[in-house]
Amino acid sequence: MAVLDEQGPFIESIDAEGFTKLKTFVNSVQNPNGLLWVTRQSSVECQDPRFAQTIGFTRTLRNETSTDIAVCEVDSITSPENLATLVKVLAQFQARSQDGVLGPDLEYVISKGEVLVNRIFPAALDKELEDKVSESEAYVTMTQPGRMESLFWASQPPTDPKDNEIEVEVYASGLNFRYVLVAMGIIPPPKSLKFGYEAAGVVRRVGSNVTKLRPGDRTIFVGEDTFSTVVRVPELLAQKLPDDISFVEASAIPIVFLTAVYGLIDLGRLTRGQSVLIHSGCGGVGLAAIQVARMLGAEIYTTVGSEAKVEYLTKTFDIPRSHIFNSRDASFATDLLRETGGKGVDVALNSLSGELLHTTWKCVAKWGTMVEISKRDLLQNAQLDMGPFLQNRNYCCLDVDQLRAERPEVINRLLSFIMNCFSNRILKPIRVDQVFPGSAVLDAFRHMRQGKHMGKIVLEIRDAAGRPLTGPVQATKITNLQLDGSASYLLVGGLGGLGRALSVWMVERGARNLVYLSRSAGGSTQHDKFKQEIESMGCSVQFIRGDVTNADDVTRAIGEASSPLKGIIQMSMVLRDRMFEDMTFQEWETTTRPKVQGTWNLHNASLAAKCPLDFFLLFSSLSGILGQVGQANYASANTFLDAFARYRAGMGLPCTSLDLGAMEGIGYLDENQDLLRKMKGTGWRPVGESELVEALNVALMPASSPQEYGDAFLLGVAPTVPLGSAESSTRLSKDVRMAAYHNIGRGQSGALPANDGLRAFLSSVKKDPSILNSHEAVNTLALEIGKKLASLLLTGDVDLDIGMNTADMGLDSLVAIELRGWWKLTFGFEISTLEMLSMGTLEALGKRTADGLKGLYNN
Repeated sequence: MAVLDEQGPFIESIDAEGFTKLKTFVNSVQNPNGLLWVTRQSSVECQDPRFAQTIGFTRTLRNETSTDIAVCEVDSITSPENLATLVKVLAQFQARSQDGVLGPDLEYVISKGEVLVNRIFPAALDKELEDKVSESEAYVTMTQPGRMESLFWASQPPTDPKDNEIEVEVYASGLNFRYVLVAMGIIPPPKSLKFGYEAAGVVRRVGSNVTKLRPGDRTIFVGEDTFSTVVRVPELLAQKLPDDISFVEASAIPIVFLTAVYGLIDLGRLTRGQSVLIHSGCGGVGLAAIQVARMLGAEIYTTVGSEAKVEYLTKTFDIPRSHIFNSRDASFATDLLRETGGKGVDVALNSLSGELLHTTWKCVAKWGTMVEISKRDLLQNAQLDMGPFLQNRNYCCLDVDQLRAERPEVINRLLSFIMNCFSNRILKPIRVDQVFPGSAVLDAFRHMRQGKHMGKIVLEIRDAAGRPLTGPVQATKITNLQLDGSASYLLVGGLGGLGRALSVWMVERGARNLVYLSRSAGGSTQHDKFKQEIESMGCSVQFIRGDVTNADDVTRAIGEASSPLKGIIQMSMVLRDRMFEDMTFQEWETTTRPKVQGTWNLHNASLAAKCPLDFFLLFSSLSGILGQVGQANYASANTFLDAFARYRAGMGLPCTSLDLGAMEGIGYLDENQDLLRKMKGTGWRPVGESELVEALNVALMPASSPQEYGDAFLLGVAPTVPLGSAESSTRLSKDVRMAAYHNIGRGQSGALPANDGLRAFLSSVKKDPSILNSHEAVNTLALEIGKKLASLLLTGDVDLDIGMNTADMGLDSLVAIELRGWWKLTFGFEISTLEMLSMGTLEALGKRTADGLKGLYNN
């Protein structure tokens, strides 16, 4: 038995002399005697992570020396209870046998009088980290902004309404085109990744300061997450709903009438006898604006995109045919100016973008006002002709959601006015084009994207009896993380291949200030090029040259961050691989100090600076879990990191350790192919980028309780063949910790996606790119693209032919944007929407894909 850790963490405090003695000591250990090393507890509860270095160190020694070196963790070796239990553990260790399929247990923890042993089990993050919450609350979100098909219903934990809030059971919610643009990736998603601006339902509970609404009241309201079964909103954003208006009709009222009333009356100051141009007259806002303009006694001009819509407006509102123009091109300006004698209109309610926005600006009369309700040109920081301002023209922008967030009292005034008009039959609900059940949310989005509807599209979330219509609800926390653009994030190291990929991923999720602490930060042209790339994405970069093992350098890095630090990612790594019996003390320290002392420095400095951390992510390695030969120093440092995550969690502080296996495609091993081949040769599959992204989404997500994720994720513990088979060559075949892997192989040992025909084809192409030279390969790719296009167009099962014209199938610029996102994710290279639209046929797209894959795989 070794009791070296009784007075303190022996390995953590070792010096050169002690290191030499330790090597002599472990070299003297021989089977069948073996060694039982007693240390302090760190695997279950951790009050001092320094003792955990023993765990990784002994795991490597077992594999290097083929000697039984066991570890027993205890709270205190001096307590009588622990001593008695330790004697039993020693007896079991002495009675061990190597004759079975599996070896003996060599890792024990004495915790609360019980003896625990280690086991490693396969797990899927999206299953293991499910929210165990009531199914009565769910909301629409998406896993990948820009991919509409990733929309789904997720569960959410119930909360109590605040003092000024009402809690509403949502029955119906109106769909707005802005969220279609979000789902397609054209405009940025909301930070919450929730959808829905407007809804109607029944009040369930109210806060203590609510005065006008009561439980049981029917209500109409605006919010930021109304595609939900239950919503809590301030009372100022809600009004009582008259009994003669249905929930479906009511859900189509708020946004369109708020836009029409505020735009035409408050901003446009439209009065009786004046003229107004209303674009997209058969859209939701258009139909509401026509009603408001008629109420005011204005002369109405409008644009639409089809003759059917012209007919609807003339029959429904008696608008003269000569006052209805084409919204698809600039001809509406010529027609409008002809009808107004060249004067133009007093108010233009504009929802068009690009050149048609400028054309609308030319239609505004002297002293007139153009009210902008589209965001495309605003987000692109487009320019506007200044000349018309010389004749007292006004240009105003309207964002109802910003009004909701910043001026709720204005929303309250407007909603009160609107509902009073409905009660007095001055206004009436607009046409609802189609109602989709909540379970068909994707179909609703795609229907709106086509632009063929007249009026509003509504999502019905509950039936008449109040039962949710959501369909399957995924009880999971894993969503695409959104980072705080006003905060800074510190990456220690982070300038290698993995760190660069991680940085891009963070910026795509909202990070706008990244700080890098490295001994070589900014010292190469590669670093300069990387900085330019990140800055071109709208993110500032600070390079701070320093050593994470130096506490002053760490304090300086945190202090120089341009905004409050909300996340730390510890990626420092120095490898000095050598068998332990040949390893020098300098090689030991060079590898362990950046991870051990560096992590302590980051912990202490962030506490001293009172950093409001959302996450503290430690990049660890499976080397510490599996005991990689030649890496006793590295394994020791990484088991320290795993314990440190537990240590911080016990303090109520965020921290997660990510134990990575061999990364394929990015990172250190990808840049060192010999080492990657060596890792693959051990019988373990490499980790793909998609698995890393899934783990990061969870690891960086703020936990709902401090200890929720206070442990390690193991990525890459998946043998290429079952450990119990004759084909298995890994030295861990007899490791009892791996017992669960003896009957499962790659396909079952993790959350790997199922292989469909396209994945199988791409897998074979990756192994043999010459396949792409065949006509059959082009056919396969063309048909798979055709299947995807058909699904996006909601055409169902169709007989596909590679000669089919994609435009005839329905491919337009909006569909191309969605298809482009799928293309990049599936094939791994970019194609512009313009190029996609110019291809013409499925066969041409198949050839383009084959050529792109050739370049990708032959490189």
